[in-house]
Amino acid sequence: MSIATQTAKVAFGQTPYRTYCQMLQGQYLDSPMHVHIETLGMCNARCRCCPNAISPRRHQKMSDQLFAKIVEDLKQLPQDRPLAISPFKLNEPLLDPKIFDRMKTLARALPQVRLWLTSNWALADAERLHQLAEVPKLGYIWISLNSLDPEEYRQWMGLDLHKTVENVRRLLTLNRRRQFVPRVILGRVADGTDRDRRFAKDARRLFAEFQEGKDYEVGLLPRGDWMDDCPEEHNLAASRLAEQPCSRWFELSITCTGQVAFCCMDGLCHHPLGDVNQQSILEIYQQAAYRELRQRLPPRRLVGPCVGCTFP
Repeated sequence: MSIATQTAKVAFGQTPYRTYCQMLQGQYLDSPMHVHIETLGMCNARCRCCPNAISPRRHQKMSDQLFAKIVEDLKQLPQDRPLAISPFKLNEPLLDPKIFDRMKTLARALPQVRLWLTSNWALADAERLHQLAEVPKLGYIWISLNSLDPEEYRQWMGLDLHKTVENVRRLLTLNRRRQFVPRVILGRVADGTDRDRRFAKDARRLFAEFQEGKDYEVGLLPRGDWMDDCPEEHNLAASRLAEQPCSRWFELSITCTGQVAFCCMDGLCHHPLGDVNQQSILEIYQQAAYRELRQRLPPRRLVGPCVGCTFP
């Protein structure tokens, strides 16, 4: 079963969360199942739910030397189990002029890899799209739209919805012809209101010439607050998760400076696990305290950085 399929079964309630983490123990106790690589800290959007605007990395870029070192480290991971790599963290990957070459390098170097691309898609013009179509081993593209109402989109993202919608249509048209990515997901950070249902309805209207479930999917990602920033109104969600372990303990999240954040929700890297400039990926992943989380699968309420986490 693929990583994406396992994750989907958890998201839709088909697999209990602790059972899912126990499944991961069997394959990924000693090496990560998913690695985020933030190749630069910049973003063209100003999403109201993202701390990029206050990130100390927002003007920094990953050096070629550091990226090459990360690739060499990744070559040491077992090739007999799937590995997902997301070339982003707190940024827009299409701002990196080297992103497609870097994705191709990862695909060539790692036979077990699948590349998961997340983007707001506002920069996906025809030239970038054709470059992307040449990248092998794409697993999916998640397009962070969040709203398909022009004014709400502008307030949420700070971008032009019309331009983004045209870019999405261009992707769906080319992918129908060339089939270079198996899944295109139109995503929204869900809030549990009627706006979630309206988003799905608007997607079907705006992309009526395409087939939902075949050409694209609608993805509703439950709101998860950034580490150390859990509002009072989300304490109920945190209390429901307090007794659960976390599947993100089977991942690594590398920032563009080389620091490794505690997880994907440690956006500002306030709780670093290590630094790939000085340590190998396996050394960081296998350090005793982090490995113990994967072995014991304790409730989040007992893990300092994870207290109050609302990410499912």
